[in-house]
Amino acid sequence: MNRVTLFLGAAAIALAIGTPQASWAADRWEGDDNPWQAGGSENELTGGTVQDHDMEGAADEDWMVLSQRPFSSYEVRIDGFSDGLTYTGTGDTIAVDLVESDGTSVSTGYNNHPLAIDRHITFANDTATANNEQHIRVSSPNCNPCSAAGSGYTVRMFDTTYSIPRFNNTASQVTFLILNNNLDRSVSVTEHFFGPTGTLLASNPTSINAHGTAVINTSTIGGLAGQSGAVTITSSGGYGSLSGKGVALEPGTGFTFDTMMVLRQP
Repeated sequence: MNRVTLFLGAAAIALAIGTPQASWAADRWEGDDNPWQAGGSENELTGGTVQDHDMEGAADEDWMVLSQRPFSSYEVRIDGFSDGLTYTGTGDTIAVDLVESDGTSVSTGYNNHPLAIDRHITFANDTATANNEQHIRVSSPNCNPCSAAGSGYTVRMFDTTYSIPRFNNTASQVTFLILNNNLDRSVSVTEHFFGPTGTLLASNPTSINAHGTAVINTSTIGGLAGQSGAVTITSSGGYGSLSGKGVALEPGTGFTFDTMMVLRQP
């Protein structure tokens, strides 16, 4: 390899590093931004999805299809903004909403700091049926029009469902759930209890204060006395907001058997 080749290689690397993100202009889902057109939007978010989008044009909206599995919870994060979507102090620069199939807004995303423009939105499907009727809508109400080169952002979706693979209220054992909220805001949690064959035995809603801990005696929940199985937990807290475990207590001996709570993999 001669010096000319080395120089050209270094120049190419320097050019690549110094070049602005022109790729924002190529939002390949732009044609799917009308969920009510023939065929609807085909851009689906699932747990683990990471996509780059832009707010190019006047009153641009980006739409994403959701398929929410039974007894599951999720978080969508909007961040990674380019310089055209910076906070101006005049209102939301970017907004994220959970929207029904008829266009009705269900909930609106929040940010983690008053001066931040990142957006988070959490939602749960606490039923036994998949929910395929809702969408995520991203818009920029104070950016009309936006240029593609300056209005890029990244959307990420997380599966925030937890599981505890064992609880046991049979014979002389009693199981307690210990759930800790790691956030500085309150969190709504629902524990779904399933028998060994997967039959839903009970669902128990719980509210946990900021940085608080809930201790739940599962044997006092209707339908769980004399039962055993596993627990699925949904929450409004977002990815990594909870920690916890199930503790099966043997009163006669004082022995305890811990089962750690884990995030479900997508």
